[in-house]
Amino acid sequence: MPLCHRRARTQSVVLRMLGYMEEDGSERSDVLRKVSIPIVSRDKCQVAYPSSNITEIMFCAGTGGKGSCDYDSGGPVIDQAIGEVVGLVSWGNGCARSDYPGVYVRVGNYVEYITSSWWNA
Repeated sequence: MPLCHRRARTQSVVLRMLGYMEEDGSERSDVLRKVSIPIVSRDKCQVAYPSSNITEIMFCAGTGGKGSCDYDSGGPVIDQAIGEVVGLVSWGNGCARSDYPGVYVRVGNYVEYITSSWWNA
């Protein structure tokens, strides 16, 4: 799947994950799963995380019951409209909590680094 040099064009993205399915760690997936999650505005995300600085290299997405969880970090976030990876799971508060969207890193900010690291590995 290609890396995206630009921001997601849609209001939702698709998250691919293998981590825990419950916050208490009682259920973990052995099968790659996917879920469509809405993108959350940076202002709304900043309100959810007042002690963190949500910067331009990040975006937030998710809603209650749908989002990333422990061990999903590094997993791809895909804009289905363009078929490209637009982000990677970074961090959040708990698992898919309604008041705490997941925080993701924008891949477009790092395409050059990722490409050079990939080919030089």
